[in-house]
Amino acid sequence: MEAAGYKANNGLDDQKLALRWIKLHISEFGGDPERVTVLGESAGAASGCFHLHSSEPLFDQLIALSGSSQQRLRSKEQAEVTYRSVVEAIGATTLPPKEQLQKILHVPGEELVSTIGRKFPIGPLIDGDIIPRGTTFSALRNPVEATRLFPGIFRCRRAVLGDCQMDGMAFASRVAARQDNLQKTLLSSLHAVFDPINQKIAKDIASAYGLDDQALSNEGEDLKPVLHFGGDVMFALPAREIAQAFSVSAVPGTKAFLCHFNAPNPWEGPWKGHSTHILDISFALLNYNGVLLDAQRLCAERYARDIITFVNGGEPWPPYETGGRMVYDAPAQGTEDESCYVPRGSSENTGRREALYKIVGEAMFDKLVDVWMLFMAGPK
Repeated sequence: MEAAGYKANNGLDDQKLALRWIKLHISEFGGDPERVTVLGESAGAASGCFHLHSSEPLFDQLIALSGSSQQRLRSKEQAEVTYRSVVEAIGATTLPPKEQLQKILHVPGEELVSTIGRKFPIGPLIDGDIIPRGTTFSALRNPVEATRLFPGIFRCRRAVLGDCQMDGMAFASRVAARQDNLQKTLLSSLHAVFDPINQKIAKDIASAYGLDDQALSNEGEDLKPVLHFGGDVMFALPAREIAQAFSVSAVPGTKAFLCHFNAPNPWEGPWKGHSTHILDISFALLNYNGVLLDAQRLCAERYARDIITFVNGGEPWPPYETGGRMVYDAPAQGTEDESCYVPRGSSENTGRREALYKIVGEAMFDKLVDVWMLFMAGPK
């Protein structure tokens, strides 16, 4: 792609251009270029975190919901392999680089989905520029190393980090076509990573999540233990650890606010009753207030008010340095909003599993990501 004039992480580069435009021109619309807040959900939250790699003053506050830069990103060389696979899939192998890209750009959407879909790993990559290095839990845990990882924290000193109770359902579509026994593969991945360190760790995690290598299917209740583990490792832990990194940063004045969204999905479908991935933003933006019943409508309005408070420089709830978290919750059929602030020492009231903190400990959180990546790659 570079031969055709396209740089890596083109989408993130477009976002940087938009943020520069806002800095230059928002005052003409009555905005303040010194008080720019980025709000992102899922991949948008990850994008916001990726921009913290830049020392350029792009924004002043970040709201990152159900997503982060805590991913195992590919190198440019690995991405080139994916690109060649995509070119081959659309029958453009013999074309020059510029014509290959033009053909990709003009493939009809439905054909692109059916031909490529999730068959090839596509996403941000370590390019030595926009993303100079990958985010790790070990770096986040070291205040000095965290500022080297995220120099943008010198400008963006306030952040809201959040997750949904069933963020793991985001992985359901990615494993839907798998023929292996998913629980068995996850168990094998746990043993492969942790047995050389301590054979008790994999067994304890398996017990905590109810993993069973004799599971009869990859659907319904048999899928949930896998999704719970993936959600904890790739969504819940990163949100909490980035909040911690902001709270103890070596940069004066940094502050983070951590929240959990537990309100159940009220609509018919396989995920009804679960606080599904990206449900939080649909509440916070009040998109569905016209159809939500009283309790969830009140919950949505409270979430929206808290975001507005943060954007305007206020503290919607006590910052994470106190160890507390905000929990948004409301029954689908009730009249009372059950959202509340949960102080330090009351983690059982957050609706979040603490097993990985107790079994693995912060020092080995990066090993958990190794496990998930091994699982997602599938059995050898």
